[in-house]
Amino acid sequence: RVIDAICSSDASDPPFEERHEDFSMALVVAGGFDYHGVHGRAHLQTGAVLLGNAGAAYSCGHTHSVGDRCIAFQFAPDVFEGLWAAHDCGTQRPTFSRSSLPSEKAGVRLITAAEALAEGLSHVPAEDVAAMVAGFVLTRLGGAIAPVSDGHVRRVVEVARAIEVEPDGDWSLARLARMA
Repeated sequence: RVIDAICSSDASDPPFEERHEDFSMALVVAGGFDYHGVHGRAHLQTGAVLLGNAGAAYSCGHTHSVGDRCIAFQFAPDVFEGLWAAHDCGTQRPTFSRSSLPSEKAGVRLITAAEALAEGLSHVPAEDVAAMVAGFVLTRLGGAIAPVSDGHVRRVVEVARAIEVEPDGDWSLARLARMA
């Protein structure tokens, strides 16, 4: 199942609790939000991937930003188990051991494919895009991700939002570093 989820919540809205029906790999294609799940807290920005286990409860909020858009690829448990085995993710039970993957340059192609699919502009079947997303995620699960402080998250979110507001601005590396 593919879900194009657009949220317009902001810091004045209380976090909301939901439950992952199936295993979920959601590409954050715009905005940012706070995610709290069984594996702790994460702030997800454009380019990150939210990971959800079937049946797991979670809450989302917008402490640092307004709204977001995610395109979620959801997999039934039996399909997820097959993907897990096909990508040789280990012998442990097929579940995510973290709540997200950080943004990385290689994910841009996936976001483009997912947006085209969600907007009905893709010539690639949904199953193929879902397989690309699953392959991307499952090959990255072994790496360690260092914790990030709330202050660092706030500064990076402020920079990202400034770029969103003024996409044609002078965004030199030196200016971005001063802002952060």
